[in-house]
Amino acid sequence: MASTSRTDVQDLTKKAADVAEVGLEHARTFGDTAQASAHSVADQAQRVAGVAGETAQQLGKQASETVQQLSRQAEEIAGQAREIAGEAYRRGEQAAEYVGGRVEQQPLASILLAFGIGYAISYLIHSRWSA
Repeated sequence: MASTSRTDVQDLTKKAADVAEVGLEHARTFGDTAQASAHSVADQAQRVAGVAGETAQQLGKQASETVQQLSRQAEEIAGQAREIAGEAYRRGEQAAEYVGGRVEQQPLASILLAFGIGYAISYLIHSRWSA
């Protein structure tokens, strides 16, 4: 009986060793798969980080170009505004010279015209208060 139990123990030990070997093989396979997955995820993360960095650089470059373009346009508009203001100033001087010349040529008519305009404005203002 002792030999039967010894054989049984040997069989059970062999089966346990086989199961342990299969379990170890599964653990190795799982470890290899996990390691491969980790490497894959790390590679993908590096690619995403690279793409994000490139995108950020492109957006920064585009923003810089846009700012430069807007700056140039603002300078052009400011130059045009200076030209328009200068032209308006010159025309104002011409109008003042013209009116001054007309007043010198016809002082009495100028005084009567100024009085008439002042009276008309006064009439309009006071007629609104009365109504």
